[in-house]
Amino acid sequence: MRAYENLGDWLLGVRAERVTKRHDRRVRAAAPSTGANEGSGADGGYAVPPELADQIISAVSAISIVGRCKQLPARTNAPVIPLDHEAPWLASNCFWDQEMVAMDQSKPVFAQASFRLNKVTCLIPISSETLEDTNLFDGWARNAIPKKIAAKLTRAIVRGTGAGQLAGILGHPSTIAVTRGMSVTATAATMWRRLYGGGRANAVWLVGESVDVPTAAGQPLAMHGAPVVSLESCSAAGTKGDIILADLSQFLIVAKALQVAQSAHGFFDSDSQAYRFVLRVAGQPLWNAPKQPENGTDTVSAFVVAESA
Repeated sequence: MRAYENLGDWLLGVRAERVTKRHDRRVRAAAPSTGANEGSGADGGYAVPPELADQIISAVSAISIVGRCKQLPARTNAPVIPLDHEAPWLASNCFWDQEMVAMDQSKPVFAQASFRLNKVTCLIPISSETLEDTNLFDGWARNAIPKKIAAKLTRAIVRGTGAGQLAGILGHPSTIAVTRGMSVTATAATMWRRLYGGGRANAVWLVGESVDVPTAAGQPLAMHGAPVVSLESCSAAGTKGDIILADLSQFLIVAKALQVAQSAHGFFDSDSQAYRFVLRVAGQPLWNAPKQPENGTDTVSAFVVAESA
């Protein structure tokens, strides 16, 4: 079978399945063998072919903080994942052992975390004329769809409630809130001390667009060597969430393959189709609480925010 030229070419195949009833074998062949409902429109949608889905999800990661997070694939809507909530430096099940001596033994302490995947949806009405020009639509879709999905995921990573969406950094019990200093520089210094040492190499500052971060001529925007990323999702300057210090490799995102569903019913009079892109996803910080350092008194975490006194 001829491979799909692009996303627009594939959507024409979906339309053939749903509207004209001319079966495109490539649509069904592209569905994952483990998900029967993802190859039939009558069962709720079609799985986007892996090569096309990867292009969209890769674009989401490239243009947002999603790419900095730890990502795992899911096959079900309610995966159960073992999480190790023990601080790495405690290493209660890792030992120095002597040769020819029985190994020390200690059971690892794992928590079984149940994730309920929620839906991020993106509805795209498309005229028949636009869809016929598959190259034109493909160029637009590769830009617009990742931006829309990335915006939703970014906001949820920062401030998601955990109810029908990701459990974000701001409301999570593992996040440390420190009292704001007299300046951004002073606040950053306090926050940096509360980030666990192992996360400083991966650290990133997430700041609101109205936060005035000190700059150095000719240098990338950074504080304590960590890059600064300006986000619409962060709070206004002077309020909790305007400055976030994070090791996002400690934020877990679990997702299924991207799907699309198609309908022409609501757009029949305008000779248009509507395509709904659906990403089932869950996520939360991997830490369950701040940890006591091996040497020191103040707790540390992978996520630190500034708040007013």
